[in-house]
Amino acid sequence: MLYKQVAWFDRKERAPGIITNILSEDITNLNGLTTETIAAIAETLFVITLGTLISAYFDYRVCLVAIGFSPFIMASSLITTRL
Repeated sequence: MLYKQVAWFDRKERAPGIITNILSEDITNLNGLTTETIAAIAETLFVITLGTLISAYFDYRVCLVAIGFSPFIMASSLITTRL
């Protein structure tokens, strides 16, 4: 519970309705950010690991190419989460 003097709420930017609205928007933004970011990171790591393992099983040269391109895959995943 917030305990403030009544004069503190007299300013327009400190109205009780505005404060609760700002707090609820921040929670919504934070929730969307964490779930989408964690899912994108997990997906990227899974794809890189699985692709490297499959390519190592079939041909080591393809595995080396997959390892070489993994920074680009991670960068594209980061750019996608920022959009």
